[in-house]
Amino acid sequence: MSSDNQLCSWAGLTPRNDKSAGKIKSRNILHGNPYIKSILCQVAWAAVRVRHSAFAVWFWSRQGRLGKKKAIIAVARKILTVIYTLLKSDDLILP
Repeated sequence: MSSDNQLCSWAGLTPRNDKSAGKIKSRNILHGNPYIKSILCQVAWAAVRVRHSAFAVWFWSRQGRLGKKKAIIAVARKILTVIYTLLKSDDLILP
């Protein structure tokens, strides 16, 4: 994968872009890889339940507007982006 956006798209954690004549037809997420998506959603729910974590603060500030399920998908995308950044960086020290 050449970028974190492509990885998130492959995993199915990005919203669809169905626009026609300036009207938004759909905001559902893509199908993607169901195994990766379900694991990341479970990880996102666990991350949100930890008090005062960055993911929890972000989730609780936005779940009122988006709804819980869309906010969890957004947190799962953030987690996948962090994982990609950690694996891509050269500073990662492996045993």
